[in-house]
Amino acid sequence: MRLTALGGLVLEPSSFTRPTPLLLLSYLAVEGAKDRRHLAELFWQEGNRLKSLSMALTLLKQGAGNVVETDKSRVWTSLESDVKDLLEALDKSDWETAKACYSGAFLEGLSLNDWGAELEEWVYSTREYLAERVQYALLNLAEDLAKKQDFEQAGRLAEKAYKLPGLGGNELATLKRLYPLLCAANSLLAPVVRKEAESYDLKLELNTQTARDSFVSIEKKALGALPLRNTSFIGRKQELAELSALIRRPGKLLVNLVGTGGVGKTRLALQLAEETQKAKNFNDGVFFITLDALKEGSLIAASLLAHFGLKPDNEQEALAQVTDFLLERDCLLIIDNFEHLTESAVLLSELLSRCHQLKLLVTSRETLRLEEEHIFWLEGLTYPQTVSDKAFASDAVQLFKERAQQIQPHFRLGENMSDVLSICRSVDGMPLAIELAASWLRLMTCTEIASEITQSLELLISANRNIPDRHRSLRGVFDHSWQLLSPKEQEVLARLSVFRSGFRREAANEVLGASIPVLRSLVDQSLLRALPNGRYELHPLVRQYSREKLSLAELEAVQENLANFFVSLVFSLEEALWGKDQQHWLSYLEQELDNLRRVFAWSLENSERLDKGLQLGTGLLRFWLLRGYFAEGRNWLEALLAQYEPQGPLYIKSLYTVACLAHEQGDYSIAQSLYEKCIALGKGLKEESVVAKSLEGLGRVAHERGDYEAARSFHEQSLALERNNNNERGISSSLNSLGVITYYQRDFPTAQRFFEESLALRRKLGDEAGVGATYNNLGLVALGNNEPNTARSYFLEGLSIQKSLEDKRSITLTYCNLTILEEGTENYQAAKRFALEALKIATEIGYKRAATLLLQSLGNISRWENAFATAVIIWGALEQLREATGIPLHEHDRDEFEQELNAVKMHLSEDEFRSAWARGKLLDLEQVAQFCYSLGDPEILVGAEETLG
Repeated sequence: MRLTALGGLVLEPSSFTRPTPLLLLSYLAVEGAKDRRHLAELFWQEGNRLKSLSMALTLLKQGAGNVVETDKSRVWTSLESDVKDLLEALDKSDWETAKACYSGAFLEGLSLNDWGAELEEWVYSTREYLAERVQYALLNLAEDLAKKQDFEQAGRLAEKAYKLPGLGGNELATLKRLYPLLCAANSLLAPVVRKEAESYDLKLELNTQTARDSFVSIEKKALGALPLRNTSFIGRKQELAELSALIRRPGKLLVNLVGTGGVGKTRLALQLAEETQKAKNFNDGVFFITLDALKEGSLIAASLLAHFGLKPDNEQEALAQVTDFLLERDCLLIIDNFEHLTESAVLLSELLSRCHQLKLLVTSRETLRLEEEHIFWLEGLTYPQTVSDKAFASDAVQLFKERAQQIQPHFRLGENMSDVLSICRSVDGMPLAIELAASWLRLMTCTEIASEITQSLELLISANRNIPDRHRSLRGVFDHSWQLLSPKEQEVLARLSVFRSGFRREAANEVLGASIPVLRSLVDQSLLRALPNGRYELHPLVRQYSREKLSLAELEAVQENLANFFVSLVFSLEEALWGKDQQHWLSYLEQELDNLRRVFAWSLENSERLDKGLQLGTGLLRFWLLRGYFAEGRNWLEALLAQYEPQGPLYIKSLYTVACLAHEQGDYSIAQSLYEKCIALGKGLKEESVVAKSLEGLGRVAHERGDYEAARSFHEQSLALERNNNNERGISSSLNSLGVITYYQRDFPTAQRFFEESLALRRKLGDEAGVGATYNNLGLVALGNNEPNTARSYFLEGLSIQKSLEDKRSITLTYCNLTILEEGTENYQAAKRFALEALKIATEIGYKRAATLLLQSLGNISRWENAFATAVIIWGALEQLREATGIPLHEHDRDEFEQELNAVKMHLSEDEFRSAWARGKLLDLEQVAQFCYSLGDPEILVGAEETLG
C-alpha cells in the first residue's frame, strides 16, 4: 500500500475513499506516532471522540488492511507515502528527486465540513511548509542551470517556482532570487515579479545581460562555506565599511566585535564574511565558526580542527595542527559567540603569535582582555528621534518595515511611522527586539505594540533597577512575546531549549511533540529561525529565556526523550551508513554533533544513564571512523566505561569501539590489548560477532606491524566465524582483509579470488563504499600481474564510486595507486599530479599510512627528475613519519627503496646527503606536504582531474 497526499488524497492500490480516515492516515504518515486522546481531540469536535477514533481505525482496517498499528495509548503507520519520499529528498538536498515527487499541493482539493480550527491549521501549514521547501529546491536547480548559461531552462524552473501550487505567497528574499532568473530568460513573469516587489517598496532593476552576468560562476571553497540564512541583511553600512578596512590592514589582527545579546553581532559578522568572500579579499576565503554550543574552552582547538575538515592527531596537540593549517593560508577566521569561553582567550593569542598573517574576528558579549585585541563596540541600529524624511531610511525603521511586511505584505510606514519610531526607541534599535515586536502585527496594531512595550518597560524599571537598560528592554519584549503564545506554543518553545544546536522537524516532533503548525507559528513570531536546508535554530538569548520556563522535572523528561531519540536514530542508521546514502547520513550526524555531545554529557551525570551513552557511542563507530573523530569518540567511551560495571554485551561492544578508535590513532598496543579482551569476554558470552570482528582487528594490527603470517591466521579465523554466523557483511570484510594480506605476500591469484568473492557480496548488500574499495584492491592485483590498463580501469571505476560518496580516505588510496601506476609507466608528470592531490587530502584528514606511500613516491619521482637533494629531504621526512607512527616499510618495498637511496648517493657528496636527510627529519607531515606542494608548477597543482580526462 502507498499513500498519495500531494495533489489529492489516494490510497493505492485500494478502493477505500472515506475522507476522514484517510486524512487521519495522512496525519500519521507526516507526524509519526501520536497519542490516542490527541488524535481524538484533533479530528472530532463533539460526541464521544475516542469512540469516533476507534470507528475510524476500524474502517481503515476493514477497507484497507493493516495500514495502521496501535497499542493501548498510541497510533502510528509504517505506510510508504509520497510526502515521506519528498521530505527525504529535500533533507538530502536531492533537488531533482524533490521536483519529481511534488505532483501538487498537499491534500489539494480536500475539504471537510467538520474540520476544527487546529486540524485546518495543520493542513494549511503543512501545505505551505512543503511548497516553500520545494520552491527552495527549484530555485537551487534554476540557479545551477543559470551558472551553466542554460538560461531558458533556468527561467522555466523559476516560473514554476513562482506559481508553485500550495504556496501562501512569496517572501521578499524569494522575489530577489526569482527576478534575476526570470530576467535572464526574458520571461513574461519578470515584470510581474518586479511589480510585486515594488508593492513591498523593493526596487528590482535588471536587464537581460546584467541578469545573466550575475550568474557568472564563482568557485566556492568547501572549507570556507558560510552558514545559510533566509532573511535579508538591513543597514550597518558604516560598521561594514569600518570592519572591512580594519581586516585589510597588513599583518596579524584580532578584532573583537562586542555588544549585548540580540544586538546583531552574528548577522553583521556573517554579512562581513559574505562580502569579503565575494570581493575575494583573501585567497583562501573566509572560515566562519560558531562556538555557542561549546561548553569547555579546552575543546576550542578540536572544534576548529573539525570545521577545517582535519582529523585529530594523537602525535600532535590540536592547537599545533590548527596552527599548521592556518600558517600559510591567506584567510579571515571568524569565531562567533565567544563570551562563555573568555577564560580560554589566551588560545587566540597563541594562534596570533604563531601565525603572523592571521586575520581573526571574534564576536562576544564581553571583551577578551588581550593585549592584541581591537575592540569594535556594536550598538543598536540607527534611528532618529523625530519623524522626518530621514526617519524612513534609518536602519531600525527599515528592519521593522521588512519584517512587518512578512506578516502583512501591504504594510506601510505612513501613518504608522510615529509608533514604529517609538518601538525602535524603546528597544534602543536592537535588531532581535525589533523583529520580535514586528511579529506581533499578527495580533496587534503598531499603536498597541508601542503601548505594550512602554508598559512592560515601566514595570521592569520599577522592579529591576539594577538591570542595564538594554537588557531590561529585551526582557520586556521577551515577556510580552511569551504572553502572546498559546499554551502549546509555550510548552514547545520551552522544551526546544534542550537542543544545544539546531534541529530538524522530525527530531522536534519525536522529542517533544512539536507539530508543523506550532513550529511555523514560532517562526512567524521570530522566536525560531527556519533555515533553507530544513533545519531550525533558536537564538541563544531565546534559548536562555525559554530554558528558564522549564521545571527541573520537565527538563529531565525532555532530556531523556532527546537521548532516546538519538540512540534510536543511530541504531536505525546502521545499514544506511554502509550504503549509497552514506554521505547524507554522515552529514546528518555531523549537523547533530552538538546534540549528540549533550546526550553524552547527560549520560555521564548519573550512573543509571550510562547505558544510553554507551549505546550511542557504539552506534556511532562508523561515524567516528569515517569523519575522523577518533579522539573524541574514544574520550566519551572511556569516560563512560570508567563508571560502568565491566560485564555484559554492551560492555564488550564498547571495548571493541574503543579498540577500533585506538587502532586508527596508531595506538596499536592498546588496540591489540582491547581486541584480545573482547575475544576472551565475547567467547564467554557467546558474542560471536564481536569475537569475529576483534579477530579481524588483530589481523589488521599484525598487518600494520608487518607480520603477515599472523595477520592471515587472524583473518582466516575471523572468516570462519563469520561464515558460521552467515554474516555476509562480516564475510565480505574478512575476505577483503585476506585479499590485502595475500596481495602483500605476493600471492596474486589468491588475492584476486578473495577480492572477487568480497566484491560479489558487497554488490549484493548494496555496500557502495565496499565495492569502491574492492575495485581499488583488484587494481592492485592487476598491477602486480603487470596489467596496467586493467589496473587503471579498476582504479577509475572505484574512484567514481568513492567520489559520489565523498569517501576521502578511499579517494586518497586510489590516488596513491594511480600514482604507483603512472610511476611504473614512467609518466612522472601524471604521477606527481596524483601524488600531490592525494597528499593534500591525506594531510587534511590525518591519514598517515597513505602519506607514507605518497612521500615514498614523491621522493622516487624527484630522483627520476634528477632533483636528488629534494628526494633525500622527502625521504628524510618519510623516515621521521615512520618512526613517529610505527608504520613499517613493507618487506617487498625495502630492496627497491635501498636501490633508490644508493642511486641518489652516487650523485651527492656524503655531506650533501647527510644535510638533506637531516633537513627532512625536521619536517612534520604538514611541513613536508607544503614542501612538496612548492615543487609543483601551476599545471602540476591543478589536481588529478585533468589526467583522468
